[in-house]
Amino acid sequence: APTFRKGGGYNRNDSTASYPLGIPLLETLDELANLNTYLSQRDIALIVKLHPMQDISDLELKQFSHIKFLTNQDLNRKNTNLYQLLMNSDALLSDYSAISYDYLHLDKPIGYVFSDLNDYKLGLSVDNVDDYIAGDKILSFNNLLHFIDNIYLEIDKNKEKRKELFNKIFEKQDGESCERLAQIMEL
Repeated sequence: APTFRKGGGYNRNDSTASYPLGIPLLETLDELANLNTYLSQRDIALIVKLHPMQDISDLELKQFSHIKFLTNQDLNRKNTNLYQLLMNSDALLSDYSAISYDYLHLDKPIGYVFSDLNDYKLGLSVDNVDDYIAGDKILSFNNLLHFIDNIYLEIDKNKEKRKELFNKIFEKQDGESCERLAQIMEL
């Protein structure tokens, strides 16, 4: 679930890094092919949900056997949405996206792709990013493979950290958030 970085028609470019494939970390079709082979050997599917504002018209991302690129239109055609997709996943790879906080509710492993942290123009709104993540920092292709191996082997070394972050971010966990919001809005 990549954060928006550059999109057609929006005259916006939120990162100084170049992304030939439109996503961070993976830069060539050869890397994607190698990753696909790695995933197929472990019978793991990787679904890359592209940001809705991302311009993919100049990208030629073929669908690999174990890597699928999805847009909002793809999800709509299948009568599903991102949250249904996340509920049925085993882990999340994300970056600076708030979706990683939503994913904490599922208590499943999260890998944070921070390969372009120094190039991300918007920066982060926290001083120490480590205080607000609860998973592996993925800075390289090898880090990604290590994360995938841990998922495959069902190694979850961040379970306690996820619980701590969840409790830090979600003060009230009573299922009454909608009711509180309605009261605040005087509905």
